[in-house]
This record gives sequence, C-alpha cells and structure tokens, in this order.
Amino acid sequence: MNTSTMRRVLGLALAAGAATTTLAVAGATTAPPAQAADGSIRVIAGVIAAVLMVVSAIDLDVRRLPDRFTLPLIPATAAGLAVVALVHGDLSNWLRAVLAGLAVGAIHLGLAFIGGGTGLGLGDVKLSPTLGMLLGWHSWTLAFAGVFLAFVLGGLVGVGLIVIARRDRKSTVPFGPFMVAGCLALLAAPAVSAFS
Repeated sequence: MNTSTMRRVLGLALAAGAATTTLAVAGATTAPPAQAADGSIRVIAGVIAAVLMVVSAIDLDVRRLPDRFTLPLIPATAAGLAVVALVHGDLSNWLRAVLAGLAVGAIHLGLAFIGGGTGLGLGDVKLSPTLGMLLGWHSWTLAFAGVFLAFVLGGLVGVGLIVIARRDRKSTVPFGPFMVAGCLALLAAPAVSAFS
C-alpha cells in the first residue's frame, strides 16, 4: 500500500466521521426543549468537527498541524462551550471541560517531551486541549478515553501498515487524524450519555 492509498483509506475514515457528525448536528437541531443543552453541545461540536476534518486532512497531506488552525480552536471551543453553559445556567460542565482540556494538553505535552520529537509533535499537543474540552464537557472518563482511543487507533493502523504494507517500525503516520477520529467517535457514540 503506497502513501496515496493510505491517505485515501484514512480519508474515507474521516469522511465517515464527518457523516456521523452531520447526523448528530441534524438530530441536535430537532431536539425537544428538555434536551436543548445537549442539542447546543452537538451543534458546537459539529462546527468544531468541520474544522477538525480540515486539520486532519492537512496532517495527512503534509504531516503538520498548522498553528493557524490548532491555536484558535482552543479559545473558540472554550468560548462556544461557555455560551452554552451560560445560556443554560450551569457552569459546572464548562469548568470540567476547561480543566479536562488543560489535563489532556499536559498529558500530550509530557508524551511529546518524553518522546523527544520522535512521536507526538507540538501540533498534536496544540490540538489536544480542544479535543479534551469537547469530551471533558461530558465527563473526565470520556476525556481520558479519547486519549486512550487515539493511541489504540494509531497503534492498530501502525501494525496494519507493518503487516500489510511491509512498512518498518520507523515509518511514521500522522497522529492528528487518530486524535480527531477518537474524539468524534466517542462524541457520536450513544454511550456518551452514560458518561455524563
């Protein structure tokens, strides 16, 4: 499997994530009033997911997560979640989301530091607070599950590339798309409400 084939396969996975997000947003806009906060969060997540898809495509293409996308996503996510929290009169989810974003960012920064630039890049570190906030809105468990799922997905694809495409262990795969896929998969899962 050559690089363009790998990009197409990963692109299809991202397209499936985009379709799932679109369905979640569509469901959010028709939610009954009692579920308005959940619907608002789905809309915020859907808008941010669209940007995350672009970021993932860029990472697949050039193996870089540009600051012009990752850095503004952090305050934009925090602000979007703050608006939902203020409108619905409950700041506890927002506070947890912000703290989860900081914690997930710190975990990725620590892993990048330990790896010395051979594993996670600083773009991955800068992307992680956004994902941590989106998942942390629901629970601490979900925020840390997102970190775990990204590594599981990345590991499975890495092993697949070694076995099927005869890549060696030194071959690299951009990690940002796995971070995004893990986050969006958890947000789209019906089980998310069990973690809230």
